[in-house]
Amino acid sequence: MANWPMVALTSIIAAATVVYVIVTALLWRTAKRSADAAKGSAEAAMATIDQMRATAEKTLRAYVCVDSAVVKFPQPDVPEAQVHLKNCGQTPAYDVRGWIHTWFAEHPLKEVLPTAPEDFRKGTETLAPGRRSIYVAPRKPPLAPPYIALLGTSKFTLFVYGEVRYRDIFSREQFTRFRLIHGGAEGVRRIPDKHGNEQRLLKPDVEGNETS
Repeated sequence: MANWPMVALTSIIAAATVVYVIVTALLWRTAKRSADAAKGSAEAAMATIDQMRATAEKTLRAYVCVDSAVVKFPQPDVPEAQVHLKNCGQTPAYDVRGWIHTWFAEHPLKEVLPTAPEDFRKGTETLAPGRRSIYVAPRKPPLAPPYIALLGTSKFTLFVYGEVRYRDIFSREQFTRFRLIHGGAEGVRRIPDKHGNEQRLLKPDVEGNETS
């Protein structure tokens, strides 16, 4: 004769085991979904923090830019390029160093401009926010009269170019490259300085102006 109490108990245990397995599976699935959601939320939060940090650094860092540039004539046959650089950012620019050079050629430019060698010795300075620095490049030797007459035309355009490197407050190396012209197809613009002496504005060329 069957032991019905034992059979009933066995059935109950089997049913309970099935229920336990089902509940465990559901709990595991729910936990996995929660873990995946938490991981996704954490990754989204980290991405937001990284974006906020990058935005803050871009907002707060130093930006050394060309503020203005002119050609002056301390002597009638000596054009002198002056490029005024300014820290337009909100924090200092450290270890600011650079070089400037001039070149005369037809415009548009059909040749490669020479650049300063890597071991070229440069002075360094710190530019506080809003502070300016002036790079000056006089023409040596003076220009002959026929070239003075052509100066500022597309046949004899003055190219003023260079590079400035500096370190921002986040210890990142930054740079500004500029290439300005006096001449080209648009000609020149003459304005007097505060003493009434003639000076001519430099303008950006179509290439050679980059910043980090």
